[in-house]
Amino acid sequence: GRLTKFPDAWLIPLFPMILQWIYKCIQYKRIYFVGWGDSSTTTKTIWMRFGFYLLVMNFRGFILFLGANELEELAIAPSPTDCYYDNMLKSHQSQCYGSQFDFSDHVVLYFAQILSIPWMETLHCVGLALLSRRDSGGGTPDTRQHPRFGMLHVIMVSCMLYLYIITLMGVRKTTSYFHSPSEILVGYILSLSVQLPLAYLQCFPEGNNLSKLLGFSPSVDPDD
Repeated sequence: GRLTKFPDAWLIPLFPMILQWIYKCIQYKRIYFVGWGDSSTTTKTIWMRFGFYLLVMNFRGFILFLGANELEELAIAPSPTDCYYDNMLKSHQSQCYGSQFDFSDHVVLYFAQILSIPWMETLHCVGLALLSRRDSGGGTPDTRQHPRFGMLHVIMVSCMLYLYIITLMGVRKTTSYFHSPSEILVGYILSLSVQLPLAYLQCFPEGNNLSKLLGFSPSVDPDD
C-alpha cells in the first residue's frame, strides 16, 4: 500500500505537525510560516522536533534499511531456490530475492517510522493541551500558548487511531505472506532501536537535557 512508498512513508508520520500548521493557518486566516505561537521558545521547539523526526526517518532509511540489508547480504548466502512467496507476486512486481533469510524491513518501517513518530508528536501535543487546561492562567509559557484540548486534538487522536488500524493491517499482510516468524522478530527487534529511545523521551520529558535539546520539554527555553 501507500504506507510503504515514497513520499507517503515520509509525509504520513508528520501528519500531527501538518494538522497543527493547518490549524494555525485557519486561526490567523492566512498562510502561516513562522512557527507555533509568538514566542521564540515555542517556535524553536517546533522546529527542533521537526528536525529530530527527520533525523529518525533518515536513521530508519539509511541505517535500519540500507545498512541492515547490506549486512544481511554479506552475512547470508542466497538461497539455491526461489523464495516461497514468489508465485504470490503480481506481474508488475519484481521477483523476490530468494535469500535464505530476509528480515522484514516493512515491520521496521511500520513500527520505527509510520507509528512511532506521529504517536510521539500526538502525545506531546495532547499532553501540552491538557497541561494548558489544568494550569488555566498559570503554567509555563509553552503550555499557556498551546491551545487547550479541543477539536484539533480530537482530529489528531482520531487520525492516529485510523493510522494504527491501516498500519496493523499492513503488518498482518507482510507477516502472514512474506516472512517467517524469525524474520519478523528480527525486524521488530531492529525497530526497537527507535521505539525505546522515543518511549524514554515520552516518559521523561521533564528534567533531562536530551528532551530540552530536542524540543520535548514544555517548560524550558532552549536559550536558557
